[in-house]
Amino acid sequence: MDMGGKVENLNLFNRRQALSSLSLLAMTAITSCREKRPDVGQITMRPRFVLEGQPTVPVLLEFDVIGVNLGTVDNIFSPEPEDRSYALWFAFNRRASILLHTLSVKHSGKNLILGINGQRMGVHPIDNAISNGVLPVLLNSIKTDEQARYLHDELSQSITAIQYLVAKEENK
Repeated sequence: MDMGGKVENLNLFNRRQALSSLSLLAMTAITSCREKRPDVGQITMRPRFVLEGQPTVPVLLEFDVIGVNLGTVDNIFSPEPEDRSYALWFAFNRRASILLHTLSVKHSGKNLILGINGQRMGVHPIDNAISNGVLPVLLNSIKTDEQARYLHDELSQSITAIQYLVAKEENK
């Protein structure tokens, strides 16, 4: 064998190595495009809303919620930072947004009560029509930043998993 044979074998080896690397790269790209699928075990909190005076009949369920944000409400009459209250802003799907608007028009002056896993966590006083599909809820039992962030994180994770399962069920 002379130098020409060695060069030819080296080129063949380089081509195989390049094809192998390209295949590996393509497989990595395909698997990384897959979104992480939530499972039922990630649903640790189920937010439900009832009207004041009708505590056993939820009017909005966890399946209606598509997102949640955390915020604070400062007590403008106090300079103390610990006098801040926490609130969650729930966003609802289209059907629930229409229902929320109807409920807020019919039941002005009442409260919508947030329950999570059967425990009363917050309230929204209905004083006008809610037409944007977003419901702010003042948390009455959360006093620290850590508690508020934990609640928000668990709710966000649960809502994401619930919405994934709802979409999966609708696409059957």
